[in-house]
Amino acid sequence: MSSKRDDHDLFHRTLADAKPLRRGPGRVAKPNAMPIKPAAERKVLPLAKAPPPQPRATPATLPALETALDRRTAEKLKRGQVEIDAKLDLHGMILREAEPALTRFLAQAQERGWRAVLVVTGKGTKIDAETGRIKDGAIRRELAHWLEAAKNRARIIGYRSAHARHGGGGAFYVLIKRVR
Repeated sequence: MSSKRDDHDLFHRTLADAKPLRRGPGRVAKPNAMPIKPAAERKVLPLAKAPPPQPRATPATLPALETALDRRTAEKLKRGQVEIDAKLDLHGMILREAEPALTRFLAQAQERGWRAVLVVTGKGTKIDAETGRIKDGAIRRELAHWLEAAKNRARIIGYRSAHARHGGGGAFYVLIKRVR
């Protein structure tokens, strides 16, 4: 065990070649510091308010899956007991890659007669530094808009968040319409 004296000596030897940051009696040097004018001389400018962000137009929503399905299928979805025919993982994609990939995947799913597919977006949750609120990842946030676009809406019955066994909030079940 070291004594307080050993610690003291070690501390002073370590700092022997250190140079103080202070300049002058008790003043800290501030690079590029501007002198502060007295309140009477300060010019107060009004703050320009930024325009509020424009909310994205929400497309007409698809019917809830529960209303479009028989009770047994709705319960299977809720419990995560649905048989997944295929999975699309959008992790690592950027928006301009993810949207066409989703559209191609849904077209392929309908052509092949798949009934239930899983689209993995990831949660993508991050905390906004300014507000401290949790915000969703871009792909997850845009998925509903992409699914409800006319080209995709015609192919699907509906969608809902997946059960935890299939990815929870970071994945979605999408039920595909049959080709008639």
